[in-house]
Amino acid sequence: MSRTEYLKGSIAVVGLAISAAGSFFTYQSWRAERAAIGLDLYASLPPGATAQAAMSRATYDLRLPRDARLWELEADRLLKISLEENAASARAALTRARLLAPMRSSIRMRETYLALRKPESESSFNEHFLEWHRLSPHDTTMQDWRLAIAASGWVKLNPEARDRALSDAEDLCLRWGKQRTIQFVNGSDADAGLATALRLERVKQKCVGG
Repeated sequence: MSRTEYLKGSIAVVGLAISAAGSFFTYQSWRAERAAIGLDLYASLPPGATAQAAMSRATYDLRLPRDARLWELEADRLLKISLEENAASARAALTRARLLAPMRSSIRMRETYLALRKPESESSFNEHFLEWHRLSPHDTTMQDWRLAIAASGWVKLNPEARDRALSDAEDLCLRWGKQRTIQFVNGSDADAGLATALRLERVKQKCVGG
């Protein structure tokens, strides 16, 4: 075989590999979207045959092999079935997801929420919350979720974590206005709402209106 023929053959093999990889990633993305729809449907339905069918479909779509998004959705599936029974398995699934996609904020959100509801230790909620904030301090797609989780676990947050949550409140106030931001936090915890009101009063030049 001539050198030219060898190079042509090598290029063809590489092209086929790239095409196969692209098809696989597209298929994984399709599986993830369908599984997410199934899980949302399951959560919206009363217990019964239709809900179980939605969960069975999602379980099938979340079979191995899994990428980061599929591991994340597997954790969601486990928690929708039972937080009490599946917390450890969901935590392991989220760890797998984070190792595959360490910069994905939604994984940190789920880890933080799980640490609030079923903490591994007294410090785990604060650790996950602060790590999430360090990863994406001004992520507008996550700040409302993060502030809601912080308010729900306000009594468990240490001073540093509370300060980070209130910085999220400052950013949200620029988008929502002062009153809506305070009401949003008050809906979860009155003490958190008071702390938010005091913080926004201190920075009122940045945040005004309703």
